[in-house]
Amino acid sequence: LDPEHQLTTLVETSGRDLACFVVRTEPGDGMVDTAAEDGCVGVSQLEPLAKVLLDHGLRPRWKSRGKSMSGESVTCSGIGGSATWIGAVEVPNGIAKQNGIILYHVLEDRDGPIPPLLPIKIQESLCFNIDLPKKKIMLDGVVDGGKMRVSTPMKKLPSHHRAISITDFA
Repeated sequence: LDPEHQLTTLVETSGRDLACFVVRTEPGDGMVDTAAEDGCVGVSQLEPLAKVLLDHGLRPRWKSRGKSMSGESVTCSGIGGSATWIGAVEVPNGIAKQNGIILYHVLEDRDGPIPPLLPIKIQESLCFNIDLPKKKIMLDGVVDGGKMRVSTPMKKLPSHHRAISITDFA
């Protein structure tokens, strides 16, 4: 298999074999995940992202660890199963030269690295138009004080997931 993906498990279910892959993105890239309600990142992927941010004079800022901001325990689950929540961190993001901060839930990487997942609410707020044939995303942006549509290239990973730069700052 190519180095961006490695076969991690082969599971027998209902007479069918399912291959499960570890998805790897470049540090500074985030996965376009239309199913993610919230931003998530594996703890193992936070440090490489922080190094890229440091090149821009930026850094993530922890908002809470171990307990939610209201002091309650947090449980996480999704299509991939359940995950152990470590904390929440605000991360500067630059998408197509549009700067902002996204709150990511930091999760324990149990079955492999969890790259930064761009949540649907960010995609909606920026009016993402995902153009698969052209391998790009169009979004609402502000350039020189005026509103306009901007675009960013999209990488197709061997798993068919899509990733974009989240460190393309203005």
